[in-house]
Amino acid sequence: MTQKQSILQWFKEHHTLNRVEAFTELGIFELSARICELKKAGYFFKKEQKSKLNKYGKRFYFVEYTRVRG
Repeated sequence: MTQKQSILQWFKEHHTLNRVEAFTELGIFELSARICELKKAGYFFKKEQKSKLNKYGKRFYFVEYTRVRG
């Protein structure tokens, strides 16, 4: 299974995907590049910037993707 196929399969089972999940669960380091390739192939995604506090109380930001049926 290719990385792009893995991402599409993930979206069948889960609502969102972020870079940490892509790396730890799918072994994909460059999620944004694969999403870009999927967009060029005709898939649609919503991109949302989110933030959380780490265990030291410092805020960090990340992008979360949601597949949009199109």
